[in-house]
Amino acid sequence: MYKNVASQYVFVFARNTVADAPKTGDAGNITVNITKDNGALGASGNAVSELDATNAKGVYKLALTQAETNGDMIAFTGVSTTAGVEVVPLFAQTQTVMRGTDGANTVVPATKTEMDDAHALLATLAKQNIIGTVTATIAGHTGLILEDTGTDIPALIAALENLSAAQVTTAIKAMTGITVGGTWTFAKWCAVIAAALAGDYRLKSDSSAQEILDAESGTDLVITETHERVPAAGGKYKDVTVEAL
Repeated sequence: MYKNVASQYVFVFARNTVADAPKTGDAGNITVNITKDNGALGASGNAVSELDATNAKGVYKLALTQAETNGDMIAFTGVSTTAGVEVVPLFAQTQTVMRGTDGANTVVPATKTEMDDAHALLATLAKQNIIGTVTATIAGHTGLILEDTGTDIPALIAALENLSAAQVTTAIKAMTGITVGGTWTFAKWCAVIAAALAGDYRLKSDSSAQEILDAESGTDLVITETHERVPAAGGKYKDVTVEAL
């Protein structure tokens, strides 16, 4: 039982001492007296009501006022004007309701429904807080991405899907510093590099020059090299000719 809190109940039991059985239908004849902390005994300000004559025989309910609960140890002793009826006394030790920072009693929900509603509200608030935090985090990161790129992601994806070979080549040149002049194409660069690394070498007929063949076909001529063992001053040790590809 809570100390100094209204809307609480106690239950007393009435017994027919002659029949040694619960006494029903005796609410109008029963008075419950109350003593708090061994103080003076006084009748309750409320009358008892029978709980259930069929399913709770002999049990009577008493609604208590707030003042009637303002004690640490409370005794409830009942009497009946009906002959041969004994009311079994009840003893209760109270506990103090948790107090808020203002010193006032916190509200105690009166029903299970109110408790369920409170739990549901707390669960909803917790869920909203989690969802709100996650949403804010995602929005924050998205904002950083858009700020860094200066545009939106769908537009970037669409631009990448529509890049041409010329645009890719231009981007590679810009990023690496490579410059290509004349008639050399990207395909020609690839053919020359592949031949030098993986192509077959053969001696050119009736000549000291060697020929390097295409790495893929093994027959198409890509590079012709001539070598001079002792070149004249300012001359070349090796002369390389790249075929028209």
